[in-house]
Amino acid sequence: MLQSFQRSTAFLPEYGFKDSDSLGESASVLAGTTISGLTGSLLTLLIISTVIILIIIYKHWRKRQT
Repeated sequence: MLQSFQRSTAFLPEYGFKDSDSLGESASVLAGTTISGLTGSLLTLLIISTVIILIIIYKHWRKRQT
């Protein structure tokens, strides 16, 4: 059940775009791999930035409490 949901909603199944007939298989995989890498990098940067901002806010809050 979850596999069928994942297959139907996956943006880049097997690192290639769903409708990749016009690009050709190797170009689709190359483009999909590039997009996957960029998306993963941006999400990692977003998560790390959020954690750093939360730590800074917490430190300032603790400093005001004392």
